[in-house]
Parts: sequence; C-alpha cells; structure tokens
Amino acid sequence: MKVLSKSLAAMVAAATLVGGGAFAVAGTAYAADNDAITVTPNPWYANSFDGWGTSLAWFANATGSLGEESAITTNLGDDASKAKAVEYGKQLREQFYQSIFGDEGLDLNMARYNVGGGNASDVAYGYPFMRQGAAVPGTWKDDATGSGTYGNGVTTKQADKDKLAAAFDPTDDNQYDFSKSAAQDWWIERGATGDNPDITDVEAFANSAPWFLTNSGYATGGRNSGSNNLANPEKFAQYMAKNVEHLESLGANVDTVEPFNESETSYWGTPGDMASKYTDESDDNTKLINNYWDKYYSDKDKSVTPYSNALKKPQEGMHVSNAQQQQTITALAEALKDNDDTIIAATDATNSADFVKSYNQYPQAIKDLIGQYNVHAYSDSNQMQSRDIAQADGKKLSMSEVDGSWQSGSYNPYGFDNALGMMSKISSNVTRLQSKDFTFWQVVEDLYNMQMGSNVNPAGENTNWGTVLIDFDCTVAGMDGKLYSERRVNNNGGTTDGLEPCTVIANAKYNGVKAITHFIHAGDKVIANNDEDNNMTATSDDGKTQTVIHRNSGTSDQTFVIDLSKYGEIADNAYGELYLTTETSAEDKNAGVDSATPEVFAKTSNVKQAEGSVMIDKAAKTATVTVPARSIASIQLTGVTGYAKDAAVETGDTYQLVGKQSGKAVADTTSGDSALSLANVASDAENAKKQTWTFTQIEQPADSERPDLKAYVITNAEGKVLVSKDGTNALSNETVEAAKSDPAAKWILNTSDGSTYQLLNAATKTNLDVDNSGTTVGTKVGLWQSPSGTSPSANQTWTLRNVTPTSQKTVNVQTAVNEKAALPTEVTLYYTWGEGKATVANWDTSKVDVAKEGTYEATATATDVYGNEFNVAATVYVGALTVSDPVSATVLAGTSASEAKAALEAAPVYLHVKASPAFEGDAAKVTWNFDGLDTKLADAKAGDNIAVTGTYQLDDATTIALKGTIYVTAATPENVADTASSLTVTNQQTEYSKGDQWKKLTDGDTSAEAWVTWNSAGDYSASPTATIDFGSECELSSVTITYGDKAPASAKAEYTTDGETWMQFGSDVKPAAGQTVTFKADKGTVNATKVRIVNTVNNDYMNATEIQAFVTPVQGAAKNIAAASGTNFSVNFQEGASASKAIDGDTTSKGWSTWASTASTVDPVATFTFDEAQTITEVKTFFYYDGRASWPKSQTLEYQDEAGEWHGVGTKDGWKTQAGDAGSGSDGITAADTPTVDFVLDTPVKAKAIRLTNTLQDTKVYINVAEIQVFAQDNKVITPQPASDATLGDLRLDGETIKGFAADKTDYTVDLPFGAEANPVLQAFAADNAATVKVTGDAVENGKLGGKATITVTSADESETKTYTVTFKAFTLASLKVTGPTKIEYAIGDKLDTAGLKVTAVYQSGDKTKEVPVALDDPQLAIGSFDSTTAGKKAITVSYRGVTATFNVTVKANAVAPGPRRTEARQHQQARCHRQRQQEHGGQHRFQCCRHRWRCRSAGRCRGCIVHAAQACIAPSHSNGGRNKPAILTIAGRFLRSLSIIGPTS
Repeated sequence: MKVLSKSLAAMVAAATLVGGGAFAVAGTAYAADNDAITVTPNPWYANSFDGWGTSLAWFANATGSLGEESAITTNLGDDASKAKAVEYGKQLREQFYQSIFGDEGLDLNMARYNVGGGNASDVAYGYPFMRQGAAVPGTWKDDATGSGTYGNGVTTKQADKDKLAAAFDPTDDNQYDFSKSAAQDWWIERGATGDNPDITDVEAFANSAPWFLTNSGYATGGRNSGSNNLANPEKFAQYMAKNVEHLESLGANVDTVEPFNESETSYWGTPGDMASKYTDESDDNTKLINNYWDKYYSDKDKSVTPYSNALKKPQEGMHVSNAQQQQTITALAEALKDNDDTIIAATDATNSADFVKSYNQYPQAIKDLIGQYNVHAYSDSNQMQSRDIAQADGKKLSMSEVDGSWQSGSYNPYGFDNALGMMSKISSNVTRLQSKDFTFWQVVEDLYNMQMGSNVNPAGENTNWGTVLIDFDCTVAGMDGKLYSERRVNNNGGTTDGLEPCTVIANAKYNGVKAITHFIHAGDKVIANNDEDNNMTATSDDGKTQTVIHRNSGTSDQTFVIDLSKYGEIADNAYGELYLTTETSAEDKNAGVDSATPEVFAKTSNVKQAEGSVMIDKAAKTATVTVPARSIASIQLTGVTGYAKDAAVETGDTYQLVGKQSGKAVADTTSGDSALSLANVASDAENAKKQTWTFTQIEQPADSERPDLKAYVITNAEGKVLVSKDGTNALSNETVEAAKSDPAAKWILNTSDGSTYQLLNAATKTNLDVDNSGTTVGTKVGLWQSPSGTSPSANQTWTLRNVTPTSQKTVNVQTAVNEKAALPTEVTLYYTWGEGKATVANWDTSKVDVAKEGTYEATATATDVYGNEFNVAATVYVGALTVSDPVSATVLAGTSASEAKAALEAAPVYLHVKASPAFEGDAAKVTWNFDGLDTKLADAKAGDNIAVTGTYQLDDATTIALKGTIYVTAATPENVADTASSLTVTNQQTEYSKGDQWKKLTDGDTSAEAWVTWNSAGDYSASPTATIDFGSECELSSVTITYGDKAPASAKAEYTTDGETWMQFGSDVKPAAGQTVTFKADKGTVNATKVRIVNTVNNDYMNATEIQAFVTPVQGAAKNIAAASGTNFSVNFQEGASASKAIDGDTTSKGWSTWASTASTVDPVATFTFDEAQTITEVKTFFYYDGRASWPKSQTLEYQDEAGEWHGVGTKDGWKTQAGDAGSGSDGITAADTPTVDFVLDTPVKAKAIRLTNTLQDTKVYINVAEIQVFAQDNKVITPQPASDATLGDLRLDGETIKGFAADKTDYTVDLPFGAEANPVLQAFAADNAATVKVTGDAVENGKLGGKATITVTSADESETKTYTVTFKAFTLASLKVTGPTKIEYAIGDKLDTAGLKVTAVYQSGDKTKEVPVALDDPQLAIGSFDSTTAGKKAITVSYRGVTATFNVTVKANAVAPGPRRTEARQHQQARCHRQRQQEHGGQHRFQCCRHRWRCRSAGRCRGCIVHAAQACIAPSHSNGGRNKPAILTIAGRFLRSLSIIGPTS
C-alpha cells in the first residue's frame, strides 16, 4: 500500500478538513494572476545609502549671485525698480534653493563643489566663448598688469603662462582671490553650514586645473583632446587642497576631494579658431561675439580667445594621462596629510569601463591613497566590475554623475517618459553598483538652452536634460522690478515686452526623482530585489519601515504584488501607505511650458491614496496595490520587519552551490589547475560530503566604509579553506580565523535578484566561474571577472542551498487491524530550497496499537545525505479501507476504446480509512466495467465525458465501489510560430546591426530584446505588424506577444483564411511594458491560414521579446521508417551485401537474398532497431520470385518493448511453397504466387526494435526479399486538453458521502446532533482528478461547531468554476431558564442562599430545542452577587457559556427596637461631641455627630462617612506639628448589628 504523496495529492484534487483539528488541503493549486507584476525584496541583502546629490556646476556659479545688485548687468527701469529686482532675485534664489535641497523639493543632501580652473586675464572667459554659466572662475588671483602678486612683473595673461606656472605658489594665501567664487560659495554657505544643514556631504572636484598649469594654456582642454593636458600635477593638487581649506573656512565639512572629471576621455578640446577670425558682420557667429564683446570683454584679446561655432560651447575639462593621475593623487595625499576629515576620491570616469581601465593601471600604492571610488553612469556597461573593485578594496563607491533625457523629441517639460526613465536609471544603477549615493550632473539646466531651438541666435539644444530649470543669465532688471534673461531680452529687441520673468521651472523628472528621494533617505539601506529596472527597495535605518518604489511604464493599470516572504515578521496590525506620482493634468499642460513650475508638478507628485490602498495578506505574505498606467508608486510598509532565515546566508550554516546555468553543484574535486569542478547534485552521503561548504561571515566594523559587506570564509567538509591561488581556486589548511584577514580567502556575495548569488574573491576581484560556461560533470570551476553587461553571467551565478532540513513531508501509513504497519525506510525532508531524501533505521511504534482501530503516531530519527539527523513522525491509521475517491482519465477525441481503457486503468486509485488522508491502492485489485464503452466512445465528441463503474477488491469478501470518468477533449494547441519559417515582422530596427534581431522572437526567452522598431529618423508613423503564415488552413486557438520595456499604445490581432480579408481575433488591448498579451477567439477556435498582431504606436518605438501562435495539432499519417535516420537494419545472413536492397524503396526488384552455394539451414532474421522508441502500426514484406518459391514457409513478427522484453505479434503463412527440391517452375509456382506478408497492428506497439523471423520451407530453399516496410506513427505527441468539468465527484462527512449528494446539487445543510463538539470532517473531491478544489469558510476553522463551508471547484483548464456550500446547523446555547432560589427575601448584610436555585440551558438548532439542566458547581456557571447593604429589589445575574439571565431577590431594612436608655445615650453623645468640638485645638475643627448618611466634616473637607442604625461620630485624622494622628470613631447604641465604613472621597 503506497501513501499518497504531496504531488499525487494534487492529482486527487481533494480538500480535506480534519474535524475539530487541523485543516489540510490536498490538490489545491492556483495559477498566479498573469496580469500581476511581482517584486520580491530581500531585506537581508542591504547596503547603506548616504543619499542624493548634485554637482553645483554650473548652476551655482550662474545663480548664486541672484539678489546681488552687482549681478545686474542691464537695468531697464529706474533705481526703485532695480531695487525691487534685487529683492526679486533674492526670493528667486531662495525658491530655487528650496526646489533642490528643501524638504518639499528634491530633498537632496549632497553637493559637489566645482573648483574652477579659469582662463588667462586677456582671454574672454564666459558666454558665448563658454557654455552659459560654465565659466567657473579659478580662485587664483588675477594680476593682468603684473603688479607683483607673482613677482618679477609676471602677469596672468596668456603670454606669461610658463612664467606664471613657475611663480605660482599654491600654498600662498596671497595668491588667491576667493571672492571670485562668491556665487558658488553662496550655495555652500546657505546649505552646508550651521547646526542642521540640508547639505550633509560636500565634495570638491575640478574639471580642469588652472589654465597656467595645463599644457594648452586653456582650462577647456588640450589642442589634441586625447593628449594629457595636465602640466603640473603637484601644484594642481596643492591648489585643490587650498580650495578645500577655503570651503572649510566657510563652515562646510568637505568629505572628499576629486581632482578629475572624465579625464580618461577625449571629450575636452580647446577650439582651434580664435574669436578674431570672425569678422563677417552678416555671420551669426560674428553677431553673437560682438553682441557680448563690447559689453563684457572689451579688455580682452580676441586673438587669444578660442571660439567654437558649434551649438554646444566649450566647458572646462582636461584629459589626464594615467601617469599624471598617479602623480596628482600622490601629491594630493601629501597636501591633505594634515586634514583628517577629507579623503581623496577618484577617478570620476565617464563610465565604469574607463574607471576599471584606469584602476587596473594604478599600482597598489596609488590605490591605497584613494579613500573613495567615483564613477559616472553614462553607460551601464562594466558596472558590476566597478562594484567588485570597491567591495574587494572595502571602499565606498559613489555614482557621482549622470543625467540625460528619456523624453523623445524636443523640449517638453511635461513628458512623463522622462520621469519613468529617470526612476529606472536611479534604481538600476544604485542597485547594480551598490553605490553609496546617486548624484546628478547638475540637477539644474539652463532653461534657455533646453527650450530654444535653432531659430534664434544664440540657438539652444531644445531637449530635456536637467530636472529643475532656470535661465542662467537672469541679469536684466525689468521696469516691473523683476529679473529677465539677457538672451531673451536681446532676442526681443532689448525689451521685456511679452517675456516671462526668470522663474524656476521643472520637468517631469522632478516628480520622478521626488517619488524616490522623499521616501528613501540618507541612512536607509537599499535592498536587493528581482527587478531592479522597475523597482527600488529599501529599509529604514531602524528597520521599521520598508519602502518600495515601483514604476509602471505601460499604458494599462497593474496589479502590483510585493512578495514579503523574505521578511522575518509581519505584524497583525501591519499596514501600508501608497503615494502615486502621475502625469500632469491636461489642464495644467494646456497652460503652457512657461507654467511648468515645481508647484504645478506638486499637484501630481506623491499624492497619498486612501487608507486600504495597500492590502497586506499576512498569510500569503504579500502586499498588493493597484498601480495606474504610466505612474510611479511609492509604497511604505509599517509592521513588516526583519528577514526570513531562507533570505540570508547565515554564518556557520552549510550550503551546496548549485549553478544557475549548469544545474550542477560545486565539488571539491580537482579539475585542471582548480580544486573545484562541477558534479551532479549529490544524492548520497559520499558525494554530498564533497559538495557541502560552510560559510563563516567576516564581520565588518560598524564604522567601516562597507559595514554591510557580505563577506565570508568558505570551508569544505574537511575544514579546508577555499582560496584563490595563482588565478584559480585552491584549498588551504589555514584556520578560519586566519582566513578572515586573508584577501585570498575572502568571498563576497553579490546578487541581482535577491535569491541567487555571485561569489567574488577579494584578492583577485574575480568570481567563482564555470570554465567556458560548461555544463558537464567534471568541468573546471575557476575564476573570472564579472561580465561587462548589466546582468550577471549564468555560469557565475549560484543558488546557495542550505543543507539543514527545516521540516518533514507528512508520512501517513494505513494498515488493517492486527497487521504490522509497513513504515517507510526513507522519508522526505524539506529544506529552504526544496526537498531531499533521508533514511530511517528504526521506527518507534510503541504507541501504535494495531489491535485496535484508531490513529497513532510512530517516531524515528532520519539521516539525510548531508549527515543531518532529524526527528520525524508518521501517522498510522489502523483499520480497513472504507471508501474510494473519484477516478478519471482524459483522452483525445477519436481515441480507440482500448486506449481509453488503458488510460483509465493507468489512473491511480485512492482510498481512505473513513476520513483519513488518501492512500494509493493496488492496481491489481482494480476492476473496471467497460461494457458499452466502444459505442459511447464512437459517439463522443470533444467536451463529452463517459461514466464508468468499477470495484476495488479489498479482500476475498469485501469490495469498494469505484466511480470513474473518461473525459474526451480536443488536442492541446501547439505553438507553431517560428522565425525561420512562419513568422515575419515589419519596422525592425536595422541600425547598429540589429536587422536580424527580431528572429529571437521565437527563441523562448521572454527577457531578451528581439523586435525593436526604433529608428534614428524618429519616424513612427507605421503600425509595426507581426504575421504568422501557417502555410495551410488550421484551427487557431490563440496568439501571444510579450512586450519589452516599450509597449505600444494599443494592439490588436486579426486572422484571415484567404489572405485578403482580415477579421478581428479577440479584443483590442492597451499593453503595459513587460506584459504578455494573449489574443484568443471568443469561443473555441477559428480556421485561419494567417494571423497577425498589429501594434499602434504613439510617435514612439516599441519592442517585443517573444511571440507564440497556438493551433490544434494534427497527427500525421504513419510513415515508413525502415530506411529513416535513427533506424538500424541488420540481418543474420545474406548473399553478398544484398540486405541493403531490402530497404531501398523498390518493391519489385531482387533484394535481400540468402542464397548460398551450400544452402543455409538457418532461418533468416531481419531486425530493425530504433534510436528512439517508435509506435509501430504495420510491417510489410514484399518477397521476390526469382524463378522459384524464394520465400519462407511462414513469417513471425516480434517487438522489443522499452524495458528490453520481446513480445510476439503474430505469425503468418498459407502461401504456396514448393513440395520438393525442384528447380524453376516446378510445382506450378509462378511469379503470381509471390506473397506479400502484411502485419497490420490494430493496437500499435511502442517498440525499441522489431524482428521478422522467416521460417524456411521444408526444402530449405533460400529467400529473396524485394522490400521491407516498417510503418510508425508520426512521433508528434498530441495530448488532450484539460477538461472543463468543475463538478464535485463526492462530498463526505467523516468518510461517508453526505446525505442527498448529487453532482448538480450545490447547497447542503447538515443538522448536527446535540452534544457534538465540532463539525465532522468535510472532504470534497472533484469528478475530474485534474480539477482543483478549495474549501473555505468559518465551518472549517479549527474546532468550529456550526457555520458554513464553501467548496470551490475549478476545472482543469481553468475555464469553469462551480461553488458548493455546506451549512452546519449545530445546537447552540440560545438562552437560560432560571428558577428560584427558595429564599427570595433578605435582611441587610445577608448573603445569597442558592438553595432551590435551578438553571436550565436552552439549546436551539433551527426550530429544534433542547433543554439541559446546569449543575450549580459547573465551572462555566457564574452566579453574580447582590448589594445587601441597602434595602430594595435586587437583580442577580447568572451567566453560562456567554449567555446570561437574571432573577430577583428583595432586601428589607432591619427592625431595631428602641432601648430603655436610647434618649440618654443620644444626649450623652451630643454632649461628648460638643466637648470635643470645644477642646480640640481651641475649637479649630468642627465635628458633627452623624445619623444614617450624615458626614463628619473638617474644614470643609470630607474625612469619613458612616451609615448605620445607631449614632456615631468620627474624629478625623489631622496633622499636629508635622505628625499625623489617627481618626477616632465613637459609636453609641445598644442594638448595633452591622457597621459599614466608606472611606473619604478626597
């Protein structure tokens, strides 16, 4: 008897409720919502984040003087309007500052201060000879006349370059003029100084050295942009250090200094032409030069002033050779040796590839001087290599510059693609680089340059860089007291008429950035997730808040699911908050681009959604939100904390390393020069020992640069340490403690998805790598650098499988009474990654009584292949099997009766001991009644089902009835889309060698880019169309397309049968990026020869990754495979080489002959063996008449099954044979008598080989075979579709079918007997074993009595769902009846006498009632008290199991007879009180004798109260000299029966 395994339970599709106990569901399966997008954060893999930054170049230099009178170059009004303009400038500057560093703005906290280089005093240094604002002045002191600043008449003019370079002393304060940097300094003083600065991190960087320290003599680069332009690294380094001193003198703390900016590139070149060349007054360049020259540069020299006629004017920059970089770093370290707060950063390469190249050329001594690595992100390539370097060296990596435009076309501040693109850039780069920050190249751009096109002079770039925008030349004071752009005024004829004043403008990136920066802050930790392009995930520094930023770049709403399974705890009161950032409203857009202010964007930025927008399901460990199309969702979760064990790689735990690409494990088995190689994942202890690796974490100091680094020492089962050695892997005998400080033994974990890892060796900065991406056992596992792409290599990616078991798979065993339970010798253990086997030596069955029906537990210790011992248990059900589950099989329409019978006979039969779990029965004991099946199948069409009955022979005398169903369905559609034959597309991008990339559309990879319609011309007027041509008419079921990160605005599918008329197929959709869209017929299939997907784009390109087209497959006719590839033909005897002629396709010519000069007596045998088993339908032999009866007496056909056993098919004979050894023509045999022997198999057989044995005639005449044909079915496997039946096959209570059960009855009511303590066990089974069943409702809760259960059955094809309900009506306590007690009148002070009290519990179930007496000592019965201190009617409450009732008693006042001296006593008491009143403290306190409820009072405050039937007086406590005296109670009265004292109320 086999126990139902978990996988088999899914086939049974039964939901089981264990009555009064646990709720177990078998066969419940749910497909994930295809439209849902899921992200899985891993909070264990977290990296510290320092925040958000921007370079101050060039906007700070251009705007820091706003509000300064000296910055106004043109005043179009009077002094009063000019004064207003100055004030306007101050307000504008502050508003500008707040938009960048303010809490309501971008909330940046880092700034990169641009140390200017500056040009010679006689060189025009500013617009239009430089980009607007880019002329950042050097802080060296100008001395154009040679007044002595630099001695010996040295000037700062171009001609004195070399003299000045020699005379310049970068340590001399007198040679500096820091007033030149006042504009940029304002930003530092405003934001980076004080007790609580907005700017917490400051970096000083340079684009170029001062002009006189360059080779070209210009700060804009060399004459040859690819040659070194740094002439004096030492002085340049000291110049940088002096500027750091200046910044610190302002009150800023300079954290890092970076002397380079993209210095590896050849971007930086000084124009060869000088301004003096431009003399043609009609030339726009001459006009531009002259427009500025007389006003600003009249003292300059055009002959030494370079000018570029390009749109983009020059900026500071210099190429620095690697050797000069090293000299600069060395000198800078020396210059900063007394500065403990500032470290060197390098190299600010334009991309990671350049950074890695520069780094690899540095000697170790130079690397040691660098405290932080800086890299830009203008390319995503090689970023993992940059990360690896920083990790291995234990240094922070700063993503110190990037920006761009993700909005196609010209200037469009409202374009939301910019926001979506920026969000993805931030998320992917921070995560991939594990950078400490994300810093923008000036987050501000010159509005004029972004907005203007080529129709004005000066022209603009007309694009969408930057996030906040303002004109960089707001130097004109208008008559209205506002500032205006000088360029705009000049273009407007010198007036401000019709112009907008200088205003802070934003673009959609402003909202895209705020959606992140307002929720992820400095000090938080960025955590890994499985989709870094669309999600940024973080946890707060205290771990109490989880943040998920998600972008939906598609045009449809998304159901977005946050998988919380890797978090440690979800509190019962956990909640989420959703903030949405969406496109600006049409109304605001219509206001025009001049209205695109931060205030307008704020309307659709981080808009908080209603409570409940985030649905947290603690049981499912998910948080679900709906994210609108084209939006960014910022989600914060509270009450979700910690991390799950399987999310982490814990120190001291042991793991297997299983390759993502190979599926094989790393073993400590030598291969080549490496100590490691691939091995099949171990299933036995010997091999497992070679594959287990213990990870010991190398703790990082809290104050280290990389406190969150996941670094480990890895040891094998023998305790040897895995190290890098000579460029490969080795095993070392060093101790773990010693290894912690050995870079070769330091392995750093990286992940791109939070679940699989790369292992980086710190010494080599290379990863554990499978040689040549091999997948076979024994392949060397060596070391190699991370790839240059954006995703880790599969051959460097590993699943770390913790080998410690977490739980066991349930073991259930059934045995008959008085039979020993057959407990398994092997059990399944669960691990965090899956399951594995463990062996059990001995079971403890001391608690199992096989002599008595019941449920028992056996226990044992199991040992897995890793050597772990784990306590396991088995549940033993003692008793006979009593009931069976429905059985089903699904077959293709047209299937023969024999095949249908075989299908049902192959279906497992499951049985129960009453309401026990299911046990698989013995197939030999199953008998099915197939009477009439042939007729029913012949009439059946797809969608029909046929009921079959049967029995299970339990023992000689007992059978269990079986109910079976054969479902008849159509064939499962197959995907026929193939770019090699049937699929074609339009509008594929051809540039950059992508012309054939669309052919990846059918490679099965939905993640790789395939069909892309981008083109450099930006022409997107066509509708990109993909067409699948089937070649002939077929039944089309569905067509699917998976889009990449750019989906079209809409898509539709159409089909045709004649190639001309196209008809709609399914509904139009608006797909989202990354979505798989399925088009299908409203019902069933359609006949089609072609289908196409037509995409409509909205002036943009689209891309798709995969296309599939599903049609109903057709089984091809049987084919002759005798001579086919994969068929091997042989004979045991032949004349010469004649056998090959028997399979040459010629049925009429002489072929295989067994003639010999001496006749053979061996029966000729022809054998066909197949490389792959074939389904044989027919074998046909054509014999040849060569003048005599040259054929056998009989022929026998046999086949060999897949197990290697031979079986006979049959023997054929009956044709004419010769009677004696006669020659040609004897016995009257002619060619007409030549037999053709044909074996037609009514039931085809699956064969690995067949053989034909030819039994020779008695005369032993040879045979001659013209041809043998072997027909096999088409190898195409056609499977039936899942059935669409969602009916129940059985519904049981405590193992018995519920009363009145019928498949079409959906609602049941069960009246439970009085006294039932819990609902019976409810079990529900689908008629179709492949359907799913789910049981929910309060009736299935643990120990529940009564309530409703809902059973939901979902058909196997998920097209149908049926719901059934079972309502349990239980007797519930409805009320209490109370009689008595006997005594119902009481005197004051009496206690309740319960004698005669009777309590009756009244139970109800529907209209049925049951009354049960309740014993007064029942612990659940509570009888309340009553107040007997006062007279009156009193209600007493009785409660029982939550139900209450009351009864009444009466308290009567006591009758007190007056005593003979009562009057005297009263007089005595009054006199005593009077005396006390006079004597106590000179009468200071007053006393009143009390009667009944009177109170004694002292100084207006109540000291006590007495209620009684006699007279009393209370003398209150009081203070006397700091000591308290007690209160005195005096009582008078003869018949005092009780006394009640109520304490003071104040």
